[in-house]
Order: sequence, then structure tokens, then C-alpha cells
Amino acid sequence: MNSLRYLKYSILLALFIFSVSHIFAQLNKFHFEHITTKEGLSVDRVICIFQDSYGYLWIGTTHGLNMYDGYKFTVFQNDQRDPYSLSHNSVWCIREDRDGFLWIGTSGGGLNKFNKKNYSFTI
Repeated sequence: MNSLRYLKYSILLALFIFSVSHIFAQLNKFHFEHITTKEGLSVDRVICIFQDSYGYLWIGTTHGLNMYDGYKFTVFQNDQRDPYSLSHNSVWCIREDRDGFLWIGTSGGGLNKFNKKNYSFTI
């Protein structure tokens, strides 16, 4: 008799879990966009992606750092004449500290600190 009761509860629990997971899946539909150089990305070879505390996507590539605000790209690249530009175009890692500064790890140019207020990099 206990095995029959256990079977009933197991079936009810399985139906409940299936129903809840199905409802949850319907509520969380994701939308993906393919973003390429046609939309302004500096190059199609993406190395890393990071979303900052403001919701901007930061995309590290072999040809610079790309900031995507959901509508357009801003591309940051090394400029030999500008000491406040990105130190190297090959971006391998992006992180944000608790003060809102972005830390950009490059291959060949070391670590860069990006100040969002004045759009400048320091090494």
C-alpha cells in the first residue's frame, strides 16, 4: 500500500515540476541579435564580452575595444599620438571595479584603466 501512495506522490510531483518548468520557460523567452561589422563592430573575431553596471556591452577584439549601447558602436583603438588611448588593440579581458572603472587587459599593452566620465585610458 505504501508503494502505491509513493507512486501517486511521485507522479504528482513530476507533473507539478513539469508544469512549473514549462510556465517558467514561457516567461523567459530570450531574443538574440547577430551583431557584425555591418552594424559597426570593429572586426568579426570577438575575444571577450562584458556587460557593465550601466548595461553597456563591451566587446574585446583583436582590433580594439567596442562599446555597444544597444543602438550603435563606439570603437576604442590605440593611437600612437594619444597617450590616453588604448595601449594595444588586442583586448583579451574586461572587468569593472566597484567604483565603475573598467579594467582592460590587452595582449602586448598590459592593463588599461578606462574612465567612463572622460573616455580616457591610463596604464
